[in-house]
Amino acid sequence: MQAEFAQAIRLMEQLGRIDENLADTLRAMAAADKSEAAARRLELAKAAVKGAHEAAERSKQLQRQADRWARQAEVVDLFQSLRYAGTMLADLARTERDIADTLMSLASRGGSDRAAQLLPLAEEAVAGVQRANDRAQALHDLAVSVARKNDQGAGAPQPRGRRCGTPLGTRPGERSSRWQPPCSCLTC
Repeated sequence: MQAEFAQAIRLMEQLGRIDENLADTLRAMAAADKSEAAARRLELAKAAVKGAHEAAERSKQLQRQADRWARQAEVVDLFQSLRYAGTMLADLARTERDIADTLMSLASRGGSDRAAQLLPLAEEAVAGVQRANDRAQALHDLAVSVARKNDQGAGAPQPRGRRCGTPLGTRPGERSSRWQPPCSCLTC
């Protein structure tokens, strides 16, 4: 897309230079001749100058549009990266939760020595779930901030509330009183 814009901008600039050159040539020809044809040449020169100005304005418009589209592409890339990171964090939170549950289960079936060894590990896994959720929250906040700063008319994906309703780090049927990050796509 950028290549097409660059080509169109170069074309508009070339058309502007051609119109300016044509106007200069027609003026020079009209200056050498005082006939009715000279008057027509001067009118054509005025039209060529007008065409050169229009081409220059169109070139500027195309450049502004190219800049907007480039910024929009960067925003889309950012949202894709945030979505990917969100997916990874959701997987990490689920894995940490599974590890914590397994360690708690093992601790409850083992003796007190075994429980003393496994409970700190389970607590660390629970803390890992919290850290993954905190990172997901930070990514969500970043996505919202970018969406607010982004040109709203450009059609960028906007972060929305989750549809699935199950917070990260919880199992179906469980609810957390604390805010939970949106689902892994950040835009569901």
